Amino acid sequence: MLLVIHYMQSLQPPVLPNLQVLAKESQESVPVTDNKWGTQDRWETKFVEDFSALPPSWNTHGVGELLIGFFSFYANMFDWKTHAVCIRLNRPGIAIDKFSLATTTRDDQWYIEDPFDLKHNLGSRCSDAGRGRMLSQMQKASVALMAGSWVQACPPAGRSGFFLKCRIRKAVTPEALLREFAGMTLLKLHFPSDWNGQAFLEFGSAAGRRDGHAKNEAYVADCQLHLHMSSSHGLREAAGFTDFDSYSADGVRCAMFEPDAGWQVANGGAWQVGAEAGVGWTSRETNQAMAAFTTLSF
Repeated sequence: MLLVIHYMQSLQPPVLPNLQVLAKESQESVPVTDNKWGTQDRWETKFVEDFSALPPSWNTHGVGELLIGFFSFYANMFDWKTHAVCIRLNRPGIAIDKFSLATTTRDDQWYIEDPFDLKHNLGSRCSDAGRGRMLSQMQKASVALMAGSWVQACPPAGRSGFFLKCRIRKAVTPEALLREFAGMTLLKLHFPSDWNGQAFLEFGSAAGRRDGHAKNEAYVADCQLHLHMSSSHGLREAAGFTDFDSYSADGVRCAMFEPDAGWQVANGGAWQVGAEAGVGWTSRETNQAMAAFTTLSF
C-alpha cells in the first residue's frame, strides 16, 4: 500500500496529495512516544483527516493507465539504489534520498519508510533474491499489460503454499509447535534440524493461515511466537543455510535431508533423490540441491 500511495503522489499532477505535509501548519501536534529502538523517541503522527475539504485531483489518467504506470514506475524508473519510498515527504517532481533518512542503509537495500515510526525501514529485511523476484514480476506485468494481455499479467492462480514463519529457541520442539496449532488446517511443519533459525508452518489455504496467525504472541515453552507471513520462496532460501525436518500435522516426519544421501522420504512423497546424489558434494552444492529439491514439495 505504501508503494501505491508513493506512486500516486509522484504523478504530475498527483492523484493523491501528501496528507502529512498538508497538516504541518494547519493542525495541532499529535505526538506518539515509544522506546522500541532502545531510546525514547517521539513521533509526529498528524495528517489531514477531513478528506471532504480537499479539492479533487486534476489527474485524468484512467485506472488502466495507472495500473500499467505503477508496474513501470517501480520496475524501470524508480532508483532503488539511491531513493526511498517515503509518503511522508513525497511530492511530484522530487526524489527522496534514502541516505538522508533516519535509518542507516546500504545501496542494495530497499528503503520503504514507515510514515510514523521513522526508524522503521519496512524494506530492510528483504533478501536479494526476494528483491529480484519482485522486480522481475513487475517488469513482466508491465510488458504484459502494455501488450493488452490481462491473462499474462495476472494468470489463473495455481496451488500455492500458505506459510507463516517464526524464530524459535532451543526449548521449542516440533511436538510443542504442532500441539499449539492442532485443529487448524496445518499441512506441514518445517523445523530446523539444529534448532537454529526459523520454523515454517505450511497451511492449506489463506483462511487457514489467517487462523494460524491468530496465535501470534502466544507462548510455546519459553518462546513467544512472532509469526510473519512467508512463502515457499522464503522456505527455499532458508533451506540454503539450515537443514530442515518436515512433519505432517499428526507429527509424522515426512521428509528429512541428509547431506550424504539426498532427500529421504519416510512415507513416500515428492522430495526424493537417489542415495548416491549427495555423496562427495561440497556443503555449497548440498545447500543448492536442498533448496532446489524443496521446490518439488510445493
